[in-house]
Amino acid sequence: MSESPGRAVEAVGWVGRVTPAYCTSAGQANLFDHDREALELLFAGVEFTRRARNTPTGVAALHERITAGRERGVVLSADEFEGGLVAAAAPVRDAGGAIVGALNVSAPAFRVEGHEDELCAAVVAAAADLGAALAAVDGASAEVDAA
Repeated sequence: MSESPGRAVEAVGWVGRVTPAYCTSAGQANLFDHDREALELLFAGVEFTRRARNTPTGVAALHERITAGRERGVVLSADEFEGGLVAAAAPVRDAGGAIVGALNVSAPAFRVEGHEDELCAAVVAAAADLGAALAAVDGASAEVDAA
């Protein structure tokens, strides 16, 4: 699902479009549970095409970003997917702790500058809330199934 703001500067809708996991915050957040070996297998034969000045250049760079993001609980990327774009994403986990998606917020750098920590905190909190809501639905479904 995607929602666009009613302002002059807005993101293009990405619903149904494919983007590389290696240079998007949501892609990297979805890979939090992958170690270096798993990333090597997943990206074997994948060309890391430079899309902007900070696009990861290979699995080693990607692994560093994912490790840093995992420690922080959120990926903050700038100029990785598109020049002038800043994005923050956190994994959404189900009741069992498995990553089932990522919550992502993207904005032009000029809108985020100086507020990166607040953005990251909001994204982490929203992803946790979404995960809790999913767990509640799963729990309610399990209760109905047991009855």
